[in-house]
Amino acid sequence: MLNGIASSLSIELWALGMVHSTVLPMYCQAAPRKSHNLCVLARRVFFQLHLWIGVITGLYIAVVCTTGAALVFRIDMQRALHPDLFTPNASGPPAHPAEIMESVERAFPDNRVSGVDAPTTGRPTYLAYSSDGTRFRTLLLDPVSGELLGELQETSFVRTLQDLHFDLLAGRGHADAAIVEMPPAHVGATTGSDG
Repeated sequence: MLNGIASSLSIELWALGMVHSTVLPMYCQAAPRKSHNLCVLARRVFFQLHLWIGVITGLYIAVVCTTGAALVFRIDMQRALHPDLFTPNASGPPAHPAEIMESVERAFPDNRVSGVDAPTTGRPTYLAYSSDGTRFRTLLLDPVSGELLGELQETSFVRTLQDLHFDLLAGRGHADAAIVEMPPAHVGATTGSDG
């Protein structure tokens, strides 16, 4: 009962202009000016822009960091999925990269060899790239005989992870075109060969 009297008294005092603005701040403030409204509106717009640009950028960075961290183990994942492609058939001195390029050209005569990567401790086979202008191939060859062991699939878990990391699954069309247009001098630099 006393609360009802107190609130009705404060409303009457407010109506007469006798109450300080802390009692009823919502009703006792002066009408805001137009410039104040514009500042508040601008602040809200910039806050929303900052919020959503930050969320989108944060998601992008999270995807790139997560997929990049997973791709560190790309060769291990590929070896687990395709052990036959990463196991050399013969032992002996490694074949020259030019022999590897010739082997790829024999297997795919209509393709252009875009590059050859030498064997490493993680990948004991040669890795070669070739393209016919519409399809890009990733080939694995025996390091001694130069025999074609096989081709990595265009659609695989690792390829999807790479597409997500590099292109956000937008497609690899521009990357393939850049590799196909690589000049022959650059191919020699990629293989590490002298000729």
